[in-house]
Amino acid sequence: MAKFDLKGLLNDRSVPDRQQDQKIVYRNPKDLIPSEENFYNTEKLERLKQSIKLLGILQPLLIENRDGKDYVIAGHCRRKCCIDLLNEGNDKFSRVPCVYKTSSELEEDAGQEDDIVRQIMIIQANCYRDKSDWEKMTETLKMENLVKELREKAPMEGKTRDILKDLIGTSSGQLGRYHAISTNLCEQLMSEFEEDRIKISVAYEISKLNKEYQKQACELYEEAGILTLDDIKGLYRQQEAEKGIPGQMTIETATGQNRPPEDDTEIPAETQIERFYESTNKNMKNYIIQEDKNMTIFMLSNLYGTARVRNGHLNYQGTTAGITFNPGRVFEHELSWQSLAKILIGKYGHKKPIKMVSVDIPEKPKKKDNEVSGPAKCITGKSKSGICGAAAYCDTEYNCCAQCPDDCNSRCGWLEERCQPAAEIPDEKQPDFVEEIADHPGEAAALPVMKNNDQRKEWLRNYKLWGLWYEDKNIGVKYYKYDFENGACLIAEEYILPGTEWMPEHETAFLHLVGGPEPECKGGIPKWTYHARYYKFPNSETELVEFLKELQK
Repeated sequence: MAKFDLKGLLNDRSVPDRQQDQKIVYRNPKDLIPSEENFYNTEKLERLKQSIKLLGILQPLLIENRDGKDYVIAGHCRRKCCIDLLNEGNDKFSRVPCVYKTSSELEEDAGQEDDIVRQIMIIQANCYRDKSDWEKMTETLKMENLVKELREKAPMEGKTRDILKDLIGTSSGQLGRYHAISTNLCEQLMSEFEEDRIKISVAYEISKLNKEYQKQACELYEEAGILTLDDIKGLYRQQEAEKGIPGQMTIETATGQNRPPEDDTEIPAETQIERFYESTNKNMKNYIIQEDKNMTIFMLSNLYGTARVRNGHLNYQGTTAGITFNPGRVFEHELSWQSLAKILIGKYGHKKPIKMVSVDIPEKPKKKDNEVSGPAKCITGKSKSGICGAAAYCDTEYNCCAQCPDDCNSRCGWLEERCQPAAEIPDEKQPDFVEEIADHPGEAAALPVMKNNDQRKEWLRNYKLWGLWYEDKNIGVKYYKYDFENGACLIAEEYILPGTEWMPEHETAFLHLVGGPEPECKGGIPKWTYHARYYKFPNSETELVEFLKELQK
């Protein structure tokens, strides 16, 4: 059987349009038989009866002849009003205008399913009348069942919910509410809903209650004669509180009666400071990382000035002057906000990196006659590391600033008469690692496939697996380098920070991304900071995560 479009056939021509092409006949309203499928209310008709009494029947009744009898399809209320007026002595209503329903395209396409189509036509014919919430619910659920029945017997175009929305204007959300009311509302309250004494918003909220609480709602209704949304929502809150749903706040929880017992376990101050930093918000961390001491102190005193935490993970008390770890315990330790800010900045603030040899020089300039081969190397004997820091960051072609005739601000200022070519007078203080820098390949294990940001962060934090590039024992710094296939390299600069009264000795590292392709911009902002040469300020972990994400697209 070919598919037919139910909503298209019903909407192509409305009932009034079809009636214009039909001949009007007059029938006694008492001879017309109401359809058994009609569920619309035919009791509260006083206003309609008065209108018919004054103006007459403005729209003919739609009837259907079956087995020699006339059945009403649309116009049950008008028929009843005319019978009442006729009983009151108004003989002019002994004959009312009617039109016979003609065979529709829908019936022709549906074949033998006349009963289903007839019920659909009754609902469609009543789409223009004023209806109560119960009638709207009933016609929607009835239409849904009829469409499903017809779909089982004849192929149809479109989804059921789309047909319902187009035919009677019921959305998917409203259909869900109708189902909840029809399934869950108790019989007593459903009767009140049908009589339009309970509105649909209240009926829907009642449908969320179990039988016990719906019984309480019935008792409230009998006492007050009305049910409000606040009444039902109050019962719902009580119901949910009894369930003990995780995350559901009860009165006891809201007032702190169910607060878990405090844990006064003593925790070393050094450990608490680390955990305290981890618990701070993003803005606080930014001030600490940027070494903004004034803002760090201000934020600490404002956010934690009255804080009291005792949860087994942290144990501290904040005041306007500072913070006390393990208050009232043996290992009580008090710090002012200034002291705490200094410790946090010292531990987590960005350290200024030392100057070092550029690692990404695309081309080596031609040597001058007075230039000594090799890296930037101090030939005065004054540099403890053996490297001329000024020449390493200078654009000139000299390996030592003592060779340069320019008297610039970055020049070291050591006496030139002490400067000698490195080839003639070896520098005993020059360490061997300088020769190793140029030969170190910076290669490590193949870059693993990383599927999420957590894996990328883990790879960055395990920089030691890249392999040691070189070590400057004079200043206690180790450098690790990873070379990427796109020409970029990532350098990890590792320091050993000495222990303090509050902090044990620990390692810290700063990552520098050098070279490679320039990043794409999003909203005018590059995804990471690009440096063609080594730059003294490190890249953030967030930037490097974006770089790795772009690398493995």
